[in-house]
Amino acid sequence: MSNTRLKITDPSRILTVANMISLLRAFLALPIIYTLQYPQWRLWTFVLIL
Repeated sequence: MSNTRLKITDPSRILTVANMISLLRAFLALPIIYTLQYPQWRLWTFVLIL
């Protein structure tokens, strides 16, 4: 039987996926940074980190 799994071996495609993941992580960090400014929101900061 032939192996029909798709292999991503093109370096430009791998870099594109890595960049998209990095941008998503940066976008998701914004609410955490915002809630760190307010001491009364420490619980929400903890929840966002989890």
